[in-house]
Amino acid sequence: MTFLMLTLLGFFTLCCALDDPVDFLKRYGYLQTGYSNPNSLTEAIKKMQKFANLPETGVLDKPTLNLMSTPRCGISDHDHSGYSSSKWSKTKLTYKIINHTPDLGLAETARIMQEAFNKWSQVTPLTFTRAQGTTDLEIDFANLRHSSCSWDFDGPGGVLAHAFYPPDGRAHFDDDEHFTDKKSTGTNLLWVAAHEFGHAIGLTHSSVQGSLMFPYYQGYQDPFVLHENDISRIQQLYGGRGGATIPPPKTTLSPVCTNFYGDEYCKGIAYGCAYDHWKDFMSTNCYKTCFCKNLKKT
Repeated sequence: MTFLMLTLLGFFTLCCALDDPVDFLKRYGYLQTGYSNPNSLTEAIKKMQKFANLPETGVLDKPTLNLMSTPRCGISDHDHSGYSSSKWSKTKLTYKIINHTPDLGLAETARIMQEAFNKWSQVTPLTFTRAQGTTDLEIDFANLRHSSCSWDFDGPGGVLAHAFYPPDGRAHFDDDEHFTDKKSTGTNLLWVAAHEFGHAIGLTHSSVQGSLMFPYYQGYQDPFVLHENDISRIQQLYGGRGGATIPPPKTTLSPVCTNFYGDEYCKGIAYGCAYDHWKDFMSTNCYKTCFCKNLKKT
């Protein structure tokens, strides 16, 4: 009864931002359709929380519902092997742009798409060439129910895009999003495209925070480089450029005044800054909210 009350309380608190948490758990592979045991729902919530690096409470608490409301990729999280069961049997791939976002125009859309492909070609033998006619990969912008796709989009926010594993190669972007380039506002098209192309060449989602293949939108990043987890997993499929693996770019890890999960999400769970058992989580995901407000400008 306590679990049910907490679940319903959390649901009605964020009902406007999230249509149905149970549908969310089903869609992304955490809960089977037709479940009847309340324990199944508890375990599904814990699995979702574990994959997203949230405290495993097993209830739809505010941090969990906030994250469920965060824009993300539409592909399931349930396959945790790191890569799908298929890959391209060749390294020279072609792609075409069926439609583009009016937010940026065709030329800018095309430039960003090639840049997104380059993120993967820099660390693998794969090459991506824009072409006409029949191609290996297809890029399309659409909204709501679109073409012959079995997955619908849901308007602004929610699902940003989805892609299909090899040898399908389709990547669909929700045209109801406001796509931008090199801005902190809107939805960064380069990040979304590079993520979806990761699926199109065989990668599943990653639970590693900071990796490109983490399913939740992480916002504009400058510079934008692949995480070592992304590089390691894609090289398990295709190897590195020239047949050798490439070391990931060296980065210096130090606390910075940013919120990994975004300012709005972290603002909603700011109370966690006051609790010791939340310290590690807040330091990793909401450092700006908890630890930067008293810093002096220099």
